[in-house]
Amino acid sequence: MVAKGLFDAAGGFDERFFMYHEEAELSRRLHRIAGTPTLFEGIHVLHEAFGSETSRDSTLREETRGLLTYAQITGQRGILVTRALTQLLLSPISAGARRRVVLLIDELRAARRAE
Repeated sequence: MVAKGLFDAAGGFDERFFMYHEEAELSRRLHRIAGTPTLFEGIHVLHEAFGSETSRDSTLREETRGLLTYAQITGQRGILVTRALTQLLLSPISAGARRRVVLLIDELRAARRAE
């Protein structure tokens, strides 16, 4: 949770994100303005992972787009390679894993062409 005044001072969510990684980018700006966040024990938040998912491939595609946006805004291009390798290592060796790797490679190539 963040106070409305601080949220507004940070500029709120960046509209260049559709979803995925927008909260990480906002957190970076909030940290610059307010410093290290305070942990309040006893507060619990339930996140319904993949609640908006229509398919694993579309989720991966949107997650990758969010990561590309994050990398472009922050200048952290190395995160893209790390993510691609992590995805490969964590995915079972299957047709689905190959599709995920191909999608990531396509997104990386598109980002490189856009530079």
